[in-house]
Amino acid sequence: MSASPKLVILAILMLLLQPAWAIERIEPWQEAVRLNNEGLRLEAQGDLREARAQYEEATRQDPKLAIAFSNLGNLYYQEQNYEKAAQFFKKAVRLKPDTAAFHINLANVFYAEKGYDKAIREYQIALKLDPENAVAESNLGDTYLQKGALKLAGHHLSRAVQKNPGLSIAHYNRGMLFLAAGKRQEARESLERSLELNPLFADTHFQLAKIYEDEYNTVLAVRHFGAYLKIDRQGPNALKAARSIQRLSRQLPQS
Repeated sequence: MSASPKLVILAILMLLLQPAWAIERIEPWQEAVRLNNEGLRLEAQGDLREARAQYEEATRQDPKLAIAFSNLGNLYYQEQNYEKAAQFFKKAVRLKPDTAAFHINLANVFYAEKGYDKAIREYQIALKLDPENAVAESNLGDTYLQKGALKLAGHHLSRAVQKNPGLSIAHYNRGMLFLAAGKRQEARESLERSLELNPLFADTHFQLAKIYEDEYNTVLAVRHFGAYLKIDRQGPNALKAARSIQRLSRQLPQS
């Protein structure tokens, strides 16, 4: 998250500006920042258990360090423990209600639980705080898409792409909108653009595979189903992809 590097810089600057005698005493908030940054390092290395311990200790050292609560929420969100994730994201929002990223995180939990109206409200707050936030705009458009409000979805997804043309998820969401509207060619173009920006986006491979299968382009369908499995073998569509490859492979010319 963008706030994390700022915390690192802030901690270093404040220590540098203090006289030598003051550096010997580490204030609780300084220790909390150190612990949070250590948690980020451990999380980046994949050690989520130790990262969680560091974040938890950071919140004990400084109960007002909102970013540590948000980072805890992110860990629980990754585990699909949405109740715990919401608990920590709400705490972060209460501590720093003017931080758009915290509202986005909370909205993502509501979205995952299909609480689309609550998610919309939080994404809208994030956009008021940070009008140029393309992620909030894209997520808001996707939420409207889930509600079947295609016009509103299209408005926000177009704005997301305008704000950040390099945002892969915005092109993916736009592709899904075009599919819902029956615009197959536009959907393919958006999904292919999403894949150009992020070749490891598994869901994009899956959706393109389905399009190519419907168009009887067996070679490309098998290729994208295979790419999906290579990236996310445990994904929610893994079984469908594997079965599709098995079925479609019988239609390919034998060498």
